[in-house]
Amino acid sequence: MLEYIDKIKKVSEKLLTDGKVDMIIGFKKGTMPMINEPCIVKSPSDVNNLVWDSLCAINLANYLTDRKEKIGIIA
Repeated sequence: MLEYIDKIKKVSEKLLTDGKVDMIIGFKKGTMPMINEPCIVKSPSDVNNLVWDSLCAINLANYLTDRKEKIGIIA
């Protein structure tokens, strides 16, 4: 699973740096046990907050409603 996290961070950072997306919607470690929280990353330096594991269970498509930005979503 660790190689997925590294790849997600690398690709997300490149997309933000190259201006191909304005934001990445993904997951960060949650404050409650056994659940990760959705997060929006707008800066390449913030991609280190992104995680991907079996605790990423919330449907991120709910965060796409009425947005006009170019968005990358981790799915």
